[in-house]
Amino acid sequence: MLRKPAAILISFASLAMALASILAPASASAAQRIDMKVLVLGTSSTEPDFLAWQSALQREGVPYEALVTAAGHAPITAATLSDTLSNGTPEAKYQAVIVSVGALPECKTTG
Repeated sequence: MLRKPAAILISFASLAMALASILAPASASAAQRIDMKVLVLGTSSTEPDFLAWQSALQREGVPYEALVTAAGHAPITAATLSDTLSNGTPEAKYQAVIVSVGALPECKTTG
């Protein structure tokens, strides 16, 4: 049952990457890096959808990180999602982000 969402996610990500490589200039894509990893966001570590996504990704062998966005969690910032390598190459830390519920708390930089 969960294979279909995982397959759709992987297919969509592959299509997006293919389109990006066609539309982006060669010089821009050569100087960028995207890690082949998925970020799964949820509001509780015991929430069924959050656990189901983790199970599906693990079963399919897709590398992922899970982040629970409960009250008081560290804010999700640009540094959470991207970085710059020591040689100056921009690096996206995740190929995809899955929001396993529809009501994540709002993350404000002011607290």
